[in-house]
Order: sequence, then structure tokens, then C-alpha cells
Amino acid sequence: SLHVLENHVIYQRVTTGNAHFGIVAYEANLMNSNLQFHPLFSDEYLLYVGPKSPLWQQDQVKLEELYEQPYIAYGDEFLDVRAEWNESLFSIKRPNISLRINNTNAIRNMILHENYVAFFPKFSALSDYYVTSGYIKALPIENTALPVHYGCIESTHYKRSNEERTFIEYLKRSVQELNFSI
Repeated sequence: SLHVLENHVIYQRVTTGNAHFGIVAYEANLMNSNLQFHPLFSDEYLLYVGPKSPLWQQDQVKLEELYEQPYIAYGDEFLDVRAEWNESLFSIKRPNISLRINNTNAIRNMILHENYVAFFPKFSALSDYYVTSGYIKALPIENTALPVHYGCIESTHYKRSNEERTFIEYLKRSVQELNFSI
């Protein structure tokens, strides 16, 4: 069965043997000697803004401008400053986190109807209804890269089943067919 969980929960479940493998955003601080990471693709975060945002007319945003905006954090986002892209953000100051929500549709809806902003991966913007319909813009950060690397983690103590191997191989081929970078 498939479960959508916070990144750190997936790492924990695979480490403790409660899950055989997980698809995650790579976080070096969550890796341990019992885990292996197999890259699938790399991406970057974009800033989602709505029509009520002062950034709406822009084609890109400077990192300094982000700090003035009311930000909606997804779950535990920004709680661990050691995460790769958080280090870039925190080099100046902490984003202006107004809310924490665990539902990406709710975040998009609030961006559309209010003055909030939030980060989403670039690959999700390619097929995001709000973005492709022009209701929300996905803006790149002008002066900072916010990379994210997705992959599969698995325990070194567990051997994948044939079904799991087939699923991972199919997922890798799908990622390659979509032309995501690895």
C-alpha cells in the first residue's frame, strides 16, 4: 500500500523496519548507516504566488523579497535548518512563516485567495492545475538555487521483493522518460 507522509517520518519508518523502502527528498541529516539512498532525479523549488501577492507581476523573485511575504509552511518545513536548501534560506534570515498546513491543495487555495506564498518543486508546477491555468505563478528565485534531490531509500537489512524491484525500475524508467535530471 502507498502512504504519503512527512519526509522525516518515511526515513524513520524505513530505519526502524516499519517500511521496506520510501520515496523521499534527500536529507543528509536523516541518513544513517542502515539506509541506502538511490537517486531518481534532481529538481529545484519555485515560489508560488497568487494574484493578491505584491510579487504577482514579477517573472522571478529575489530571496530578500521572500522574507517579507507571509509564508505557508508545509508540515515540518524549515524546522531543521540543516536541510540542504534551508541553509541557503537561513543564511540571511528565517522566512516569515504565518501558517503550517499538511495539505498542498489547501496551501494552493490560500495562495490563490490570499496574500500567501509557498515553495513547491518545479516538476510539480509543470502539471499543477493552478499554475497551468494561470491562477498561480511559480517564480524562480533569482539569486539563490534551492535544489532538491528525490530518490528511494531502503534499509541495508532488508532485501527487496520482486514486486518492489519491478516498481522501482518502472519508476526510474518513468522519470527518465519525463526527462527529469538525475
